[in-house]
Amino acid sequence: MMNRLLQLRLRTKSIFIKLLLGFMAVIVLLVSFNFFSFAFFRTNIRNEIIKYNESNLNTTTKHMEQHLQLIRNVVSGFFMNGKLQALEQATEIDYILAKQVINELQNTVSNPLLYLDNLFVYTSKRGFVLEKTMGADASLMFSQYYHNTRYPSTFWKQQFESVQGFQLYPASTFTETTYSISTPKTGLVLPFVVQSNLYPNFVFLGFLDTEKFFNAYHQSINDSLFILDAHGNPLFTHGDDLAQIPALPEDRSYILLDHRYYFYTRSPDSGLTYVNVVPDKSISSQIVRLNFTLLGLLALAVLLSVVISVLFTVRFNNPVKKIVDTIRQMNAKTPITDNGNEFEMIRENVGRMLQSTEAAHHDLELKNNHLLYYAFINKLKRIPGPFQSSEGERMDAGGEDRTYLFVLFQLSFKLRFYEELKEEEHRSIYFIREFLQYMMGSRLEGSHTFQIENNQILTLVYTDGVDARLTEALAQVKNVMDIDKSYFFLTIAVSPVYQSDADFTTAYEETLARIRRRPFNDETYVMLEAPADEVRIVLPSGLEQEFDVQVQAGNEPEAVHTLKRMLAYLSRKNADAERFRRFGEETLQKLEKVAAVLKLPGEELGDGGRSGSARSAAVQLHTVDELSAALGARLATVCGLIRSKREERDPIIHFALEYMETHYTKDVTLDIVAGKLNITPGYLSTYYKEKTGNNFIDTLNEIRIKKAAEILRQTDLRIQDIAEQVGYLNMNSFYRMFKKFMGITPTDFRKMKQEEL
Repeated sequence: MMNRLLQLRLRTKSIFIKLLLGFMAVIVLLVSFNFFSFAFFRTNIRNEIIKYNESNLNTTTKHMEQHLQLIRNVVSGFFMNGKLQALEQATEIDYILAKQVINELQNTVSNPLLYLDNLFVYTSKRGFVLEKTMGADASLMFSQYYHNTRYPSTFWKQQFESVQGFQLYPASTFTETTYSISTPKTGLVLPFVVQSNLYPNFVFLGFLDTEKFFNAYHQSINDSLFILDAHGNPLFTHGDDLAQIPALPEDRSYILLDHRYYFYTRSPDSGLTYVNVVPDKSISSQIVRLNFTLLGLLALAVLLSVVISVLFTVRFNNPVKKIVDTIRQMNAKTPITDNGNEFEMIRENVGRMLQSTEAAHHDLELKNNHLLYYAFINKLKRIPGPFQSSEGERMDAGGEDRTYLFVLFQLSFKLRFYEELKEEEHRSIYFIREFLQYMMGSRLEGSHTFQIENNQILTLVYTDGVDARLTEALAQVKNVMDIDKSYFFLTIAVSPVYQSDADFTTAYEETLARIRRRPFNDETYVMLEAPADEVRIVLPSGLEQEFDVQVQAGNEPEAVHTLKRMLAYLSRKNADAERFRRFGEETLQKLEKVAAVLKLPGEELGDGGRSGSARSAAVQLHTVDELSAALGARLATVCGLIRSKREERDPIIHFALEYMETHYTKDVTLDIVAGKLNITPGYLSTYYKEKTGNNFIDTLNEIRIKKAAEILRQTDLRIQDIAEQVGYLNMNSFYRMFKKFMGITPTDFRKMKQEEL
């Protein structure tokens, strides 16, 4: 009996038993905690689901109310539209003004963020209605073009005369009736009327696209939504077809009736009530699924924990047993006391093991000293990284000089790599470096390969010149790299042959200079010889000046077209990668300068107004198409901001620009415009310069020259006639201004456009 107890005690001291029991105790504690947590929180799951639906409905209500207020504000802005006021004051219908109003209605309706199907303006003076495509008498418009039995023309006339402020009507569809044939005109739309007491002669009627409105803002586990007016009448329904919405108490946010949850919220601003109906079985089914899921996960977790505990214990115990067996073999001549505790045995024999390895530690210390020596020599020679030498090879500074050359591999990742494998960048560089070390070391005996920069790997090759071995090795590297050419590419440059290790820095700088001269593409490129002498490529001054003018005018299409012409010119001249990148940086600097002069808002420039990130991004572009796309996007942003700044509704600037746009063919002076504004010319000049960044006369000349360029491009009129048409009576002035703004003479401009065609 005592022997069995002693054996049992020895077994419990075993590391295997201790680990297994410890894991089992942790598993029991975790299972107990999860079980009680599940039992506690299960009762709160239904409440959390109800809160989730309440939160979703509140979010839907908030967004829909904000959208309705946005529509009201946008439509209210039309009451102050000058064209609409002029149209009302005219003794007869001015069809040009009417067309302009229709265009503005169409622009508003086409805004994808407003979700409008149509917008009408009714003039009480004439009983006339304009909409996004046409105008007609109110009776004809709502009896033929937008017909609905619920909303006849008499209904709308009555509403136009009685509605004050903003009013919604029940959703419906409208048809177009022609010769007793009805065709659908709209989908399900939510009509609304906007009227202002300050402008009683106009009333706006709009149709809100309910499908877009619903899909944009509704958030729920189902598609059931009801919108009720202040009297409880339905304005819009979607989803469940309920005969009647039950009474909704004021002091609650949901009720349960007939196995349905009615979640609702009332807007204090509009008086609308938003109701979301969720069947009780939907919530119950979620709770049941959650119960089964949690129980299944708990059971799976317990099973996996037990299996992993056993496997981990076995894997941990096996090395300990091997250590113990090794200790016993090392001390075969010396008896060891075995008390069943493996760790205790290991602890008792650590001293002996330390003594037996002291000599090995001394040897490692000597080798570390040698490595420190080589690292010092490398630092002294300004080579950032240790040489990877094979066994038995030694780089001795005091030895005889040997001829050598450098092979520099520069790695460039493409946009697709950063989109799909960005997190794998360091691993990818590591594998490429290991491959190059193997390839160059196995093909070129005595070579050393090491990484000097994050994207640069350098190989030192002892040779008398570029021979067949080096050419074959680089060709094999290129073939392997081309397998993944959709993700990255290499630029491989070979330096001239040098003899002294004092020229290491010179050789490295020579390879860098050659790499910068590579073609501007994203293919692996090998440069065995020095490229031809660099030819300075200068863009035509006319192209650059035309680009500057188009940018300052905010003319994005023309500016992008000119940008592509400049890139095409560099391509025809076989410009290298460095020239293309320099062009990209110069173009970005021009855009920054324009933005600074016009005081454009920095937050909207894409990088907080700082272009350092944009210029660094230009360096990572590898093809003409990528550079064109990046510069085009930047150009679109700047041009858009320029147009927005110029389109800001400043009364003085707006009047001055509009006057110059409409009277540029006549004698336009600062005095004339100032007189019409009842201000002094000096004040107008200073104000205009401060707000636009340009002088008044420069803007006038720019408008005239742009009109002249358009006529030159589209017609064959004489240049003298064109000058007179745009307001120049002196040909010298016309030529001088045209050269200033376009960079070339009118004659050369016409020839250039004809050559492009």
